[in-house]
Amino acid sequence: MPARAGERGPAALVTLVAPGGTGKTRIALRVAHVVRDAGVWTDGVVWVDLAGVSPDSLDSHIAQALGPQRISAPSARAAVLEPLRRQHRLVVLDNCEHVIDVVDELVAELLQAAPGVSVLATSRDLLQIHGEVQWPLAPLDAPSPDVAGCAVSSDAMTLFAAVARRADPAFELDVHREAVARLVHQLGGTPLFIELVAAGMSVFASVEELERRFEGLAGYRRARSRVLDWSWERCNPDEKALWRRLAVFSGPADLDAVEHVAGLEDPVTTLQALIEKVILRKSVDSEGGRRVTRYRLLEMFQEYGAHQLAEAGEEDTVRQRHTQWCHDLIESFMARSYSSEAEVWLDQLRRALPDIRATLHRLQTADPDAGLRLAIDLTNARMPYISGDLREWGAEWITRLTPAASSPVLRAEGFAAASTAVLCRGLHAEALNLMQRAQSILDGQQDVPVRARIQLLWARGCWATFGGEPHDAVELWDEVLRLLHEHYPDLGSLIGLAGMWRAINAAAHAEPGTADRVTAGYLAETSARGDRHFGAWASWARALYCGRIGEVDTAIELIVAAILVLQRLRDNWGLPWSLVLSLLFAGGRGQWRHVAQLSGAVDAVMGLTDIAWRQMAALGDAAADAEAAAHAALGETVWAAGYAAGDGMSWSDAVVLPLTLFAEPAPGVPGDDRLTDREREVAALVAEELTDTEIARRLFISPRTASTHVSAILRKLGVQRRGEVAAALRVP
Repeated sequence: MPARAGERGPAALVTLVAPGGTGKTRIALRVAHVVRDAGVWTDGVVWVDLAGVSPDSLDSHIAQALGPQRISAPSARAAVLEPLRRQHRLVVLDNCEHVIDVVDELVAELLQAAPGVSVLATSRDLLQIHGEVQWPLAPLDAPSPDVAGCAVSSDAMTLFAAVARRADPAFELDVHREAVARLVHQLGGTPLFIELVAAGMSVFASVEELERRFEGLAGYRRARSRVLDWSWERCNPDEKALWRRLAVFSGPADLDAVEHVAGLEDPVTTLQALIEKVILRKSVDSEGGRRVTRYRLLEMFQEYGAHQLAEAGEEDTVRQRHTQWCHDLIESFMARSYSSEAEVWLDQLRRALPDIRATLHRLQTADPDAGLRLAIDLTNARMPYISGDLREWGAEWITRLTPAASSPVLRAEGFAAASTAVLCRGLHAEALNLMQRAQSILDGQQDVPVRARIQLLWARGCWATFGGEPHDAVELWDEVLRLLHEHYPDLGSLIGLAGMWRAINAAAHAEPGTADRVTAGYLAETSARGDRHFGAWASWARALYCGRIGEVDTAIELIVAAILVLQRLRDNWGLPWSLVLSLLFAGGRGQWRHVAQLSGAVDAVMGLTDIAWRQMAALGDAAADAEAAAHAALGETVWAAGYAAGDGMSWSDAVVLPLTLFAEPAPGVPGDDRLTDREREVAALVAEELTDTEIARRLFISPRTASTHVSAILRKLGVQRRGEVAAALRVP
């Protein structure tokens, strides 16, 4: 532990070592909460549960847990190391034992690369890394099974009594003290074993009956084996079926997932039975404003269940159901997420990523065609952008699976989908090569399926927006949307995503009349749908258009509104690009110090994400012009100071920097009572007796923003009621 905040402390790696069931996770959670609340590590604590993670997925899984700073890192290992190099953070790695052959190398590299990072690991074995400090966790004190030693309750006996009373409210420790003492001693004081056995009091008349089941135990391994076998024997056929089938999940599963995969008529009753037997754990999460219950086997039970699944000859069948559940979840997302439920679906799909990753690993050899289709669908479901991982979900899986696909058309779809993801990382040459490979394959096909045509048109449309020769491609996106509406009208999310790209292309490259029509139309469409995520992107595109025609105040209002939503929804691709637009708008206002600070923040954030953003001609050139003007206006010393302030920011501070900067007055406007251009526009509508909601609809802003403008107008005009605005405007 560090002596105080800001220090790493003498032990960079502490490994909490104990056999399974001893309570390592519980202790590590307690430590994590304590040091987080105390602010010991200035960048906080990140928790990574490695249970169910395969060695091949280790780096990607940890990168996902680290959060947004990994959008397009060149490798999964880089996605772990790069964000942490400048951080002062505690990383907790729980359940390391089954990936210990790879996690030791990762931790050693991490500690060398990130001097401010410390690691707390839980494992059944040491990681065997130089400087590792062992923290052995002893089992609960279990008294010797003699009468004298039973006079005072031990922690092990207290735990047994608490669980037994939940199973049988009539249980009294004093009546069974000697038998309990012998039993917990036989179980080695292991907390999980004690809980499992004590839960059996719901069906046994006395502790002595339980005790006879566990006579002759010696050592942890025998106790573990006997307790697991006994727990299995206690289950009825449905409970056994659910236990072994839940073992295919890589993370917690909600009821819908359980129903899909388990294939039981009444899984709810069976779930409750396994919870009461302490085999299953239940958690309640907040998801898009609603509470969702999820279920998970502890690692020990998952290993046992996987063995029983293979013994039952069900592994192939259940894993196929699990794969189908992944497909169905993505399809449901595509059909239902372009709506007011977008936030719920985004959270649900995010939580399923560990299971989707495990499925893709399996399909890589079992069925590459199915794996590639799943990877393409996930890309089209906006997950690479909302997850913040263009590398893994946007390109890595697709490029890994595409060469093995049996169908040339499917390979073309893979190349086209990967082209879009690679382009979004600013890798023009690679994106163009992939798009041309897709085009070459489809040119040789007599009848090109609609799905493949859409995928290629999509890649071309993205290339026209951010590629090496950007141009107006609104008509191309119109064709994409026509095909989608005609052939896939139920894929609302894909329609919304195509509309987003169309609006961005129009805002950046179309003539002003078309850009105005397209961006305003998309803003109205997303508002009608109630989709806050695409609504934020609609504001983003509209802001780009407004900035382009010189309506900078309006552009700033729109980009601030977009940032607030993108931050809430954790769109870690949209936030960096909102910083870029903010830089342009600060330049449009002549706020040169803001430009300098935003320039540093953009480079810091884009450096973490590994996006070659200055290669995006549509925005990179405009940003360079604004930076040059600011540099000339400020001079080298002031520019460098402002840039350094932005460049030194953390991700979380940098992406919301515009909210702070644009709250400050623009030059020549605030500080006096003159109306801004936007306020004059709102005041004219107030004079027409429009409500805030009607004003918001007319100007494509939120009602709250309209209300804020009205309050400022009343104050500046020196009037108290809306009805007085018209007369006040006529006063010279």
